[in-house]
Amino acid sequence: MEGYVRLLKCMAYIPFCYLCTHHQSVINSLKMSNIQATIANNTTSVANTAIIIDQFKKFDQTTDWFFTQNRNLKYAILRPSNFPEENNSIFWAWWNKITEGQRRILARIAQKNLPENVNSDDYHSIKKAIHYWQNGFYGVIYNTGHTSCNLFVGEVMYKSGFSGNTIMNAECKYFSANEIKHQKGGYKKIGFEELMPGDVVVLNNGKHVEIVIEVHKNENKYISIGAGRTGSQNENTPNGTKKDRTFTSATEFRRIGNIEFIGPPKPIV
Repeated sequence: MEGYVRLLKCMAYIPFCYLCTHHQSVINSLKMSNIQATIANNTTSVANTAIIIDQFKKFDQTTDWFFTQNRNLKYAILRPSNFPEENNSIFWAWWNKITEGQRRILARIAQKNLPENVNSDDYHSIKKAIHYWQNGFYGVIYNTGHTSCNLFVGEVMYKSGFSGNTIMNAECKYFSANEIKHQKGGYKKIGFEELMPGDVVVLNNGKHVEIVIEVHKNENKYISIGAGRTGSQNENTPNGTKKDRTFTSATEFRRIGNIEFIGPPKPIV
C-alpha cells in the first residue's frame, strides 16, 4: 500500500513539473513577443519624430551633428534653459553663461556654424534655434563621414528600454552597422525562418542596418524602416519610410536578446 501511494505521488509530480516548465516557456515566448512588438512600435514612433529624422538626413549629407533622447550617449548635450524670451538686452550675458557645447549646437541650428560667429545682434536667430531644440532631446556632435542607419536602430532600442553595453560600445556610442553584424552587445544572429517584427536586418555586408516591421514569409519578403538611406535608389523611400525588401541568401538578421528587459526609460523632465 505504501509503495502504491509513492507511485501515485510520482505520477502526480511528473505532469506538475511539465506544466511548470511549459508555463515558463509560454511566459518567455509572450515576453519575447511583447519586446518585439515594443521595438516594432517604437520604430514607427522614432520614424515619425521629425526633429530626429530631419536631422539624420542632414547628418548623412552635410552636418556633423544629430539629436538623441539618450542622455548617456557620448557627447550628448543638454538643451540650455532660462532663455531670455522677452529681454534681448541680457541675451549676450545668457549666451556667455551656457556651456561651450550648448553654444556649438545652437550656432549650428542657427546656421552660424561656430559659436564665434554669433554676436550680440543674433538674438532672434538664437531664439528661433532654442525653440527648434525641444526639451528631452540632446544634441550630439560627431566627426563628419558617418551615416545615421545605426543611430536610428540605437535610438529605437533605447526608446524600447535597452541601455548600456547592450546597445552602445565602449566609447558610449551606438553600435555601428558592422558591430551589429558581428553580434556586439545584445545582438544575436537569427535566420529568416525566425524573423519577427522588431528584428534588425543587416544589409550590404554590414554597411547598413534597419528594423523589420512586417514579415511575409510566404512571399519571401519583409518590410523595414531605417535611416542613412542615400543615393538615387532611395529617392522614393527616404529616411523613416517603409521599404519592401526581398530575402536573399546574402541577407542577415539580428535580434536583441539574451538580456533582461528593463522596460521603457523614464521620461525626461
